[in-house]
Amino acid sequence: MTNDITQPTSVRVSDDPASRSSGRAGAPLQPVRRKPASRPAEGSASRPGWRPDPGWRDVLAGRQPDQILTRLLDGDPLRLRWLVAQEIRGSAYFLNADRVQLRALARIAHDVPLVGPPADGRWIREHVAGAVGDVLVEERRAVSNLKHGVREEDPPLDALDALAGPLGFEGLDLRVACDAFNRMEPRDRHAFFALVVERRSLDDAAEACALSPAELGKRARAALLGTLEALKKSWLIPVSKPAAEVRP
Repeated sequence: MTNDITQPTSVRVSDDPASRSSGRAGAPLQPVRRKPASRPAEGSASRPGWRPDPGWRDVLAGRQPDQILTRLLDGDPLRLRWLVAQEIRGSAYFLNADRVQLRALARIAHDVPLVGPPADGRWIREHVAGAVGDVLVEERRAVSNLKHGVREEDPPLDALDALAGPLGFEGLDLRVACDAFNRMEPRDRHAFFALVVERRSLDDAAEACALSPAELGKRARAALLGTLEALKKSWLIPVSKPAAEVRP
């Protein structure tokens, strides 16, 4: 699997997925309860563009999580990669898509024997959002541990070049920067994504974020400066003027 996250999508501002996660890294997974629902057409209740393999519900049949996980790993029948990319982009986070996908697979394989195969894609998307929250919590813990001299193996960050380029970070610096950015206000993150990651024009980015051009520039700059300030407070690295600035 590659680390790329998909083409730009429309911007939305939502609650922090960390609130929908297990609450702490390594905590036992809690099943996502579903309300009874009538069965719609394949994929019709999911986001436009999500096209799981025909018979994807059969992949989730059974009572053995390890067997379900084996089937889920065979060719991505649920098209989780697409859903993960949409969730990361839609929430304006800098996260490694591979880690989120593996976490989502584990959550689904653990949960489906308890509640049965879902009627549509809503339940699957809830687990993808929960996986994003889990990884955010894990990264927060890992960066916090750095302050106490506990060094964990750095995850691959190839997908995060969009942040590395503008800020001039790499390696450990990049990991800390991503964690800091992911804790910025949602509207600030979205503004930065629209201008810097998706490389929209100022007017297009402002329209996508439902902000005035001046407010968009202010929020994008706030995300950038907030990330740099968090790095300074971490005392992990010296922070100089960023390679690129966002001006309103």
